[in-house]
Amino acid sequence: MLRGYPTWTLPLYLDAEKAFDQVEWSYLFKVLQKCNIGDGFINWIQLLYRNPYARILTNQSLSPRFNLYRGTRQGCALSPLLFSLIIEPLAQAIRSHAAIHGYNTKDTLNKISLYADGILLYVTEPQASIPAILDVINLFGTFSGYRINWNKSELMPLRLQNTSWLEHLPFKLYSEKCTYLGIVVTKQYSSLFKENFPPLMQKLKANIQFWRTLPISLLGRINAIKIVFLPQLLYLFQNTPVFISKSFYKQLDSIINPFIWDYKTHRIGKKHLCKSKMEGGLSLPNFLFYYWAANLRAVTFLLDDALPSSSWLSTEREDCHPFSIGAVILSPVNLEMSLYSNNPIIHSTVRIWKQIKANLTLDQYNLCALLRGIPPLPPLTLITHLSDGKS
Repeated sequence: MLRGYPTWTLPLYLDAEKAFDQVEWSYLFKVLQKCNIGDGFINWIQLLYRNPYARILTNQSLSPRFNLYRGTRQGCALSPLLFSLIIEPLAQAIRSHAAIHGYNTKDTLNKISLYADGILLYVTEPQASIPAILDVINLFGTFSGYRINWNKSELMPLRLQNTSWLEHLPFKLYSEKCTYLGIVVTKQYSSLFKENFPPLMQKLKANIQFWRTLPISLLGRINAIKIVFLPQLLYLFQNTPVFISKSFYKQLDSIINPFIWDYKTHRIGKKHLCKSKMEGGLSLPNFLFYYWAANLRAVTFLLDDALPSSSWLSTEREDCHPFSIGAVILSPVNLEMSLYSNNPIIHSTVRIWKQIKANLTLDQYNLCALLRGIPPLPPLTLITHLSDGKS
């Protein structure tokens, strides 16, 4: 996957220290003005943050009230949006800083990715880039209140021969894997499945051992799987581009099915349990279908050239050069991976696509049409010429 990347390449994950609680309001309102949000909207936000105070309850004893001057409201739907605006000046400073080096794809220079309060930096030439990054972050923190939790910030060198100088930096140094937004990112692609899915299975087993002690009905047990486990598994499906064989789902069924029936005889087959309630089922999740749906979503992005090209799209399309990634995915013959890419993510995408085609009744062209929102074409019929009877 590192083919063509600079020799000195490393991802750097920065974790904000109490991110939503540290925001200075004077800085927040200045950013809103610079973003041309509008005086009316800014006045409404200022009204929400006007003269708030708090008191601390300790052993049923309330402290005197004190005024608040920083932080966004936890649980407020507006807070993540405000924080996205607050962090954008830092992102712009990093993108425009000449001494901070990222890696290039065909269309863009990639330096930073943002999600909520998490920052992921793609750093090349680290001996020049990292000091510049630290300077920018420290300067930004002086007027915004933003601080980095160095104990949770992680750095993973990918192609560095000598890493001894990195040990003096404030980040945690990992040689084989690090964690970003709950996903264990491994240096070796082959380890990605092992580091993410088996631990989730162990967590499911622990949850089931606890749930067994509770008086839960059949519907309650199904809802527990849907509400607690399904979102965690779906999150991995959407963010770890790996091919998963059907044996994984058989193992999953061997854990979940006995729990659903309270470790007694199964009275209804899983196929019927997975049907909707309108069809007489109980809407038990079919995890294989969720896996296919999550990956088909990524395939639609790869096939649609009209979509704005994000960093991951540009990278995967470029790695298929000189072929188009759509031609590789839709090829009716099995191409040798070395012919089109050394990127294992693309190889996994092709394998998943072929797995879906082999298990669904739709042919390749109707399936592709449905992904693009086009109604499937009716079967072609022979039209006989009325005058001479030729087909």
